[in-house]
Amino acid sequence: MRALRREMRSLYRGADRAYGVFDFTGVGYISETDFLDSLVCKRVPFSREDIKDFIFQTNAFVSNAGGGMNFDSFKKMFFPHLS
Repeated sequence: MRALRREMRSLYRGADRAYGVFDFTGVGYISETDFLDSLVCKRVPFSREDIKDFIFQTNAFVSNAGGGMNFDSFKKMFFPHLS
């Protein structure tokens, strides 16, 4: 989790900018596949399966609208110092 947060902060600097990159279609949520295919997930030293396990354990994408992660959940998970 710490590695994802650090990478997210170094690439995008802020929650709104990062969320805009992930939700490039403007649907209002981030899908799990968009997150897994992102530059952040490619730059962290974990495999895709490790990140999928983390997502499953934290239940990040299941409980929200459309099976995605909305902005508030995204901000609380990856930029907790801003919430």
